[in-house]
Amino acid sequence: MITITSYNDNENIKLFTLENDELKVVISQYGAMIKSLFVKSLQRETVCGLNNFKDDTDQTFYLGSIIGRVGNRIAYGKFELNNKEYTLPINNGEHHLHGGIKGFDKQVFDYEIKDHQLLLTYTSKDGEEGYPGTCTLTLMYHLEESSLVIETSGTSDQDTLFDPTQHTYFNLNEDKSPIGNHQLHLNSEYMYCIDESGVTYNKVLNTNDTLYDFSNNKLISECLNGTHIQLERNRGLDNYFIKIDKTNPFIAELSVHDLSLSIYTTHPGAHVYSGNYLEDLKNGSHYPFLIQNGGICFETQHVPNSINFDLSQAPILKANHTVTSRTVYHIKKGETHGNHNI
Repeated sequence: MITITSYNDNENIKLFTLENDELKVVISQYGAMIKSLFVKSLQRETVCGLNNFKDDTDQTFYLGSIIGRVGNRIAYGKFELNNKEYTLPINNGEHHLHGGIKGFDKQVFDYEIKDHQLLLTYTSKDGEEGYPGTCTLTLMYHLEESSLVIETSGTSDQDTLFDPTQHTYFNLNEDKSPIGNHQLHLNSEYMYCIDESGVTYNKVLNTNDTLYDFSNNKLISECLNGTHIQLERNRGLDNYFIKIDKTNPFIAELSVHDLSLSIYTTHPGAHVYSGNYLEDLKNGSHYPFLIQNGGICFETQHVPNSINFDLSQAPILKANHTVTSRTVYHIKKGETHGNHNI
């Protein structure tokens, strides 16, 4: 079942509630934000969402949004495609971040309800935020028992870059205290490093027997409280983990004592970000999770900034072709490990 309402402080922007016996999910027309993923049996909210439209537009953390055209950083706002150099807006230190100054996260999407599925669509014009080609993003959300399924597709009339991702922050604690008590398991043994300026580059770390070894379930605090040059640069987890087996959709499992979240994706991996810069909104609104490490993101995508160092990994969308991806958030009551079939 899908119902449509509006924000209490902006009746022009729609909210879509997807509901079945197990889950209740709220998605905004603005930024395609996942504002709520509520587990009915535990009466538990699992994501970090804000209460009104003003807070959604005032926040700078990309809470729950679709980010793009390209998620994460592109070094110095430059890339080359078909022997032509493109320059993108700089909006994060020296770099271009999450699609720029007005990326997908700040757009109002067209919508359609079809066969119990929510379709959100946005067309980005040629040259928008510096990217070539008129590019259409289509998102399809639906529930399958205790899973939220997100299917993404993109087309363009010119060769371009296309690598949007969902930037939902998860926190499985009832009181939304910091996520250090969560256990994390990653289907990965290699992590891309970030340089001194904060951008992903072509150094890959074998995570076995390091702070970043999540091959078995480990408390996130064990990593965050450690000492490592990557932790110093990032103030916490902020790295791309590549799957051991790209044919296996499982990438991550997050759990507390009575609840677990498993994430599956057709992408080769995920950028894991532990909310290192979360803080109270400047407009005075207070939320318990708006604190350092108040939530964790699993940004399923291609290797960030790979257009500048590894074309075999780069998210190049060819003109008049369609690319698709699928990411699934699967909720299960009880702390469950090792069962990664869906």
